[in-house]
Amino acid sequence: MIPLAAMTGQSFRGIWEQVGNSFSLALTNCGLAAMSSSRIAVVDTGSPTSGIAAYDWNGTDWALVGSALTVSNANPSVAAMSSSRVAFYRHVAATGKFTLTAYDFNGSTWSAVGTPLEGGVVSNGGTAISALSSTRVVLFNTTDEVLQAYDFNGSTWSTVGSSSSFSSTDTCAIAKLSSSQIALALNTGTDFLGTYSFNGSSWSLVGSQMTGTSFNQTGLAALSATRVAFADASADWLRAYDFSGSTWSLKGTSLTISGMSRPRVAALNGSTIALADPDLNEIRTYRLR
Repeated sequence: MIPLAAMTGQSFRGIWEQVGNSFSLALTNCGLAAMSSSRIAVVDTGSPTSGIAAYDWNGTDWALVGSALTVSNANPSVAAMSSSRVAFYRHVAATGKFTLTAYDFNGSTWSAVGTPLEGGVVSNGGTAISALSSTRVVLFNTTDEVLQAYDFNGSTWSTVGSSSSFSSTDTCAIAKLSSSQIALALNTGTDFLGTYSFNGSSWSLVGSQMTGTSFNQTGLAALSATRVAFADASADWLRAYDFSGSTWSLKGTSLTISGMSRPRVAALNGSTIALADPDLNEIRTYRLR
């Protein structure tokens, strides 16, 4: 079979480019999740999106879909469990607890599903979440500093297996590579990007961690089971990294995106991402070609 790139005269060059128009949106501290190839969920702590909202992409522009739901939160993150359900992980100032809640979107409105999972009373910290399946998520926060899986039965959340502990973390990001593997980026003093596998009972490092690249306040999304899109605010770059099964390596070239402070990314397909950042106050779309 002749590859599509050969038939069209195109080849993969590993270059990022912005596509379509930017969408202006006031953001304070946000999280993104792709619910489909044309829809994202956005969570944020500020106005006008203090809570959760859905936005659709038509190939050129982003537009709000339905109504937003106000949810009090700090340092939020979100993961799509299906095309109509997300898991919203956040710190709640009123209770002082990290809280995990499932929300369903019917195309018009959002509604909470089941009973939220609340952790112990802790100081505020960064959060990261990724959905391994329609019923399982993996969480991390920079206060507890543990990687932990949870299952949702449609009503309640329950712990699955044991956790994996880390230390001295400042920022965190997770991307699902498969139903049993994630990419984890941690800013720990010795910043790293690593692959971790979950066998239903425990977590283990796969291959070696990529170190030597300093980063802080990162956005991470999986383009495939072996490739991630990685945005970093400390160096203002967007990159793709490939995992060989043992090591991570840069794929293609970096794209400079000036002025980022806390970038968040969501993969719409194997080459296209949505990117949002509070200092940019926009949703943008980028394609790797």
